[in-house]
Amino acid sequence: LSKINHRNHRKIVVVDGQCAYLGGMNIGDEYMGKKKLNPWRDTHIRITGESVKLVDKYFSLDWDFSTHDNITENLDTIYHDKPAVKENIPIQIVASGPDSPAEEIKCGMIKMLNSARKYAYIQTPYFVPDQTFINALVMAADSGIDVRIMIPGKPDKSYVYYTSFSYLDEMLNAGVKIYLHKGFIHSKTMVVDDKIATIGTTNIDIRSFQLHFELNAFMYSGSVASHCRKFYEDDINDSPFR
Repeated sequence: LSKINHRNHRKIVVVDGQCAYLGGMNIGDEYMGKKKLNPWRDTHIRITGESVKLVDKYFSLDWDFSTHDNITENLDTIYHDKPAVKENIPIQIVASGPDSPAEEIKCGMIKMLNSARKYAYIQTPYFVPDQTFINALVMAADSGIDVRIMIPGKPDKSYVYYTSFSYLDEMLNAGVKIYLHKGFIHSKTMVVDDKIATIGTTNIDIRSFQLHFELNAFMYSGSVASHCRKFYEDDINDSPFR
């Protein structure tokens, strides 16, 4: 039971200390839409620069916990040179899990909702929020913010899917717009006001907030956020149920 509840849900690839990948995609054919459940829609990012070291740090900490190798001690020897970047974008790499003193990623998302002045767009495969997150969504919608939530139109786990539906009435009554993607949307993204975007592994559900080890990138960039908004709008066109 401890492994079920304390699952490492992070998806991390670090290459030569120069670039890192994180987001929703695991390594498996289903994540490329090659299995029965398709189309499969996911979001992953590639980052370079100083934030790569932080992604590598969390990989190393997880590795050390599992193997007792202590590879974290060698990170400084890998990152003695400053990696090249194409564009300077402020990024926070935020980890959370049952070993964290607070639900850092959830708190970051709530901060995004509270800072919204125009819109807040969310994608999540599972929507089982706690009361704090529900309050933030309802407060934003009641304040006139264009709040939108996109979930799959095809479930991978029917019991979680119908649990997600049990929360939608309250969202709709608050004025939140709900979209059901034509396939299985596995993206875990949130974008606010063409200013801030987060992409990572965290679902909008209690297990992700409290029990799983998760990793998200929070990006404070108008160009990145506007790209995320455009991707979201493209996905709306692929959402026949709304």
